[in-house]
Amino acid sequence: KAVKHADGKRWWILAAGYNSPIYYTILFDEGKIEGPFEQIVEDTFKNPNWSGQSVFSPDGSMYAHFDPWTGLILYQFDRTNGKLTTLDKLDFWYDPLTDYYRGGISFSPNNKRLYVSTNKELYQFNLEAGSLAQNRVFLDSLDRFVSPFLITFIAHELGPDGRIYISS
Repeated sequence: KAVKHADGKRWWILAAGYNSPIYYTILFDEGKIEGPFEQIVEDTFKNPNWSGQSVFSPDGSMYAHFDPWTGLILYQFDRTNGKLTTLDKLDFWYDPLTDYYRGGISFSPNNKRLYVSTNKELYQFNLEAGSLAQNRVFLDSLDRFVSPFLITFIAHELGPDGRIYISS
């Protein structure tokens, strides 16, 4: 994922290490690349098949990651130095080994809500109302309709029109 540096000219590119607590950041400037820089975070990204999603908030101040093995992790992101600080973590609430192990995540356009989906359920978190565990709200579920493929929630994307699009 990428987000603009605080100076509005350069870009940060961020990637999680596989099965490790390391995040890699690269600072990209016109014609110049700095890094990669390594940062050890307290939570290990432990997804064995890369089936989750990570996303920056629209203003770049937060970064969130979700997958069934790691759970939901919300970070503060410093756009000046490219550093993450863990704000909150929520362990996952279903067994990924007994169901499809996909997940998606997106921020609302105003950075106040976080949306998380499993392959069949959609949740909302109010980022201004305390811990993630205390304000998870169930929004909807899929009936597992097949036409001709199984319909699921997968990746999210915040569109330029302010709507969140979720692939199946």
